[in-house]
Order: sequence, then structure tokens, then C-alpha cells
Amino acid sequence: MAELRAAVSTGGGCLETDTAGDGPRVSRVNQQGATMVWHSLLLLVAIACETLATGLLKMSDGMSRLWPTVGMLVGYVAALFLLSSC
Repeated sequence: MAELRAAVSTGGGCLETDTAGDGPRVSRVNQQGATMVWHSLLLLVAIACETLATGLLKMSDGMSRLWPTVGMLVGYVAALFLLSSC
């Protein structure tokens, strides 16, 4: 006999329960939603890193000032890393 599952709607999402007594399980929809939120946050942080690096590019005066240049390089590397992990 196949497991009988009933979707129980909660305020934050959907939990599935079954009659086998395993208890509530997070549905695939919630897992995909959490992944989407995580990727959106990574994208926002990458955009912030790139915006900061672009501002530091102007402050570096043609890459003649050390610390704005280092900050710019770190910002661009961080943005590229975050974009590649999305």
C-alpha cells in the first residue's frame, strides 16, 4: 500500500506528513524556495562588492594609490567568486 500523504499548510510554507509515522518533512517546493533565496542573497552581495570595487577604482587614481587598488581588486575577485557560486 502506498503511503498516504496529506499536505499541511502552515504560515511559512508547506509541510508533508505521512501515515508511516516519520513525522513532518520539508517538501521539495520549500527546498527550492530556500535555494532561490540563497542565490538571490549571493547575487545581491556580489552586486554590492562590484559597486564598492567600482567606487574604489575611481579613488585609486589610475591604480597609483595602494590601498584603494587593493580594495578594488579584492572587491572584484569577491564579486566574481560570488557570481560563480550562484
